[in-house]
Amino acid sequence: MFTSVSEAILLKHGLRSDRIWTSKFLYRSIFRHIPLFLDTYVLMKSQYWSRERIERIQDERLKDLFHHVTHVPYWRDVFNTAGVDASMSPREILSKLPVTLKKALVGKRMDYITDASLLAKSDPDYTSGSTGKPFHFLQDWHASLRSFAVTERIFRSTGKRFPIVYMRARPRNGFTFYRHVWFYIRGYNSIRHRVNDFKELGRQLRKGFILYGYTSWVVELARQMEKLGIELPVRVAMVAGEHLTESDRAYVERVMKTELFTLYASREVGFLGYECELHNMHISEEWAYVEVVDENNLPLPPGREGRILVTTFDNRVMPFIRYEIGDTGVMTDSLCACGRTLRTLTFKGRTTELIELEDSRTVSLLDIAYALGSYRDSIRQYQIIQTGKVSFVMKVVPGSSFDAHKESLDALMVRLLHPRVRIQWELTGTIPEAKSGKAVYFIRDFENKS
Repeated sequence: MFTSVSEAILLKHGLRSDRIWTSKFLYRSIFRHIPLFLDTYVLMKSQYWSRERIERIQDERLKDLFHHVTHVPYWRDVFNTAGVDASMSPREILSKLPVTLKKALVGKRMDYITDASLLAKSDPDYTSGSTGKPFHFLQDWHASLRSFAVTERIFRSTGKRFPIVYMRARPRNGFTFYRHVWFYIRGYNSIRHRVNDFKELGRQLRKGFILYGYTSWVVELARQMEKLGIELPVRVAMVAGEHLTESDRAYVERVMKTELFTLYASREVGFLGYECELHNMHISEEWAYVEVVDENNLPLPPGREGRILVTTFDNRVMPFIRYEIGDTGVMTDSLCACGRTLRTLTFKGRTTELIELEDSRTVSLLDIAYALGSYRDSIRQYQIIQTGKVSFVMKVVPGSSFDAHKESLDALMVRLLHPRVRIQWELTGTIPEAKSGKAVYFIRDFENKS
C-alpha cells in the first residue's frame, strides 16, 4: 500500500492526477506551476529514499505503464507475441519483452505505434541521430509535466539557484519552463559570431546564470572567452548530448572559473541522469527504468559493462519500453557518499563510436578523444574521416603548436589505430556540424569501395 502524500504524487494519484493537469485550459496556463511545484518538492526528497521504497515505486509505475500500453496496437502485438499475462510481476513482464530498436519504429504508421486518444494532448519531436536520418516521435503532456520537474531537480542538484541560459538550436519538450532564458544557437560554429550577444547577456544577468548546452558548444564558448579575454558571470556550467573528456572539463572550469556538471539525456526518452556534487551520475529512477544488458539482452550485475536499455514511465502516447538508445555503460548499486540512494551509472559512450580496422581490430573513438585532449594547444577541433580499413583523413582546426607536434601526433595515431595506418592531415578554419548542431567527430566513408 502507498499511503504517503509523496508516494501519491509520484504515482500521480489524487490532486496530482494527470486527468486534472493535462486539460487544455490548465496545461497551457500559469496553473501548471502547481504540478511543477508538487513534483519538484517530492523529487528533491525521493532521491534520498530507501532502495526498497524506490523499487516499490518503480514496480507500481511499470504496472501502470503495462496496463496502459494495451491502448497502443504495436505494444498489444508485442505483448501477445511475448506471451505475458496479468499474473506476472512487472519485472517478470519486462524480462520477457524484446529489445526495442529505433529501426523497428521508423517508418511505422503513427496510428499503429501511438495511442490515438492522446494525440490531441501531445507534441511532435524528432531526432536526426548520428546518420542524420530523422526519427519522428511524440511526447504527451503527461510526460512533459513530469519532465519539467525532473529537469528542475537536475539544476537544483548543482546547489545554485540562478536563471538557466538554455543554449540550443530548438526548444525541447519537457525542459523546465521556470527561470530559464532560451539563447538561440544554430550550432557550435555560430558561437563565435554571437560573442557580443553573450557579453550583453552577461550584463543583463550580472548576478550570474547557469549555462546549459551541448558539450562542444560550451567548450567552444570557453575558447572564445579565452581568445578574446571575455569574462561571463557563469556560476555553473552544465553539458549534455556529447561525451565530455576530463581535459575539456578542466579547460571549461579554468576559463569560466566555475564548476561543470554533466547530465545524461536522449531526445526520445528524456533526462535520464544527473551528476551530484561529487560528480557521480545518478539515474532518475522515478522517471525511467534503466537496464544494462549483455549480448543476449539479459541484465548484467553491477560493475559489468553492457548496452543500455530504457523504459520510460510517463510518455503514454508513444511508449518506449526496453528501448536501446545506442549507449554502453556500467551500473553500480553501491551508495554514493552524497547520500542519494538513486543508482549511479558510468557512461561509456555510443556503441556506434567504434572504429573497425584491419585484423579484426576495433578502437573506441573515446580512447582517441582522451589522447587528443592533451594536445589542446595543437588541435582546437577535429573530425576523423575513415576512408578505408587503415586510411584516415584527420580534419583539424589547428592550434598554435600544431606544426611543432605533428610528428608526435602521427606517432600517436599509429599507436592508437593500427601499425599500418595512413593519416592525411587536412587543416581548416572550421568543421561543419550535424543538422542538430552537434559536433561530428567521426565519419565512416568507405562503404562500397574496393
